[in-house]
Amino acid sequence: MPLVSRHFFAARTNPAPHTFAQCIAATLPNIAATTLTNSNYLLAKGFITKVKAREAGSLTGTNPDTPAESYTQYFDALTHRLNQSFLVRNHSWLTFTQAPTSIQLAIHSIPADLHSDNN
Repeated sequence: MPLVSRHFFAARTNPAPHTFAQCIAATLPNIAATTLTNSNYLLAKGFITKVKAREAGSLTGTNPDTPAESYTQYFDALTHRLNQSFLVRNHSWLTFTQAPTSIQLAIHSIPADLHSDNN
């Protein structure tokens, strides 16, 4: 199963700089695993985490047999826990969502301001 089909992310209501990206990246897998355990989730709870300094926090499941869609019923709980743990300058995290799977690759760490619909 491709990585993108195991990937889900939470964007922020207003992307603004924050200094906690490394801390969020380090603790987000534990936050997710604890939230899922407390919700009686029985499948894999291992994640690779990426957090952009201005934008989204993302989780990619490490188990190749567990797709992101198996986590969807827990997205609200995961988002609530993330907002409790890291409300960044009053810009809350939006509900986790699955990464689009109609593409065959995922690119991380490209600043949003470099993206232009006019290119």
